[in-house]
Amino acid sequence: MLTNEELTYFIGTLENNDVSEKAITLRTLIDSPCEDERIVPYLESLLNDRSPCLIGIPYHFGEIRWLAANALANERAILGIKEPVRLLKVAKPLSADEVAHAERVARLKINSSGVDGLVESFGELNRRGFLHLVDVVYNENRFGSINYIDCK
Repeated sequence: MLTNEELTYFIGTLENNDVSEKAITLRTLIDSPCEDERIVPYLESLLNDRSPCLIGIPYHFGEIRWLAANALANERAILGIKEPVRLLKVAKPLSADEVAHAERVARLKINSSGVDGLVESFGELNRRGFLHLVDVVYNENRFGSINYIDCK
């Protein structure tokens, strides 16, 4: 259970416009769920956030909602809430090499470089429909359990 101060901190970062801060907080919550039901609505509110971000290291890029769904599923599992988390037609995360390859295929030119450029590229590739979409179901019974279903 979080203290009120800790809860305020997490809510502040989850509601922050800084996508990288939000992603860092979500990665933290994935690894270490709070065991506090008060955080659940804030995680649920991010299930529609399509902002591109760095989702993991080694470098993988995806959408905030991918991280939010994972964090929410783990939080629900720890709390004993038997409800799966579903994302429909979400871009499957890509490695840095996969983003670079997709850029070449799409003939995409991004002015930014480094991690920021890859995040920007992922977002633009997603907007233009170049990324593989999947439906994702995070199992409600086991911490960290995930199933991917390819979209047609």
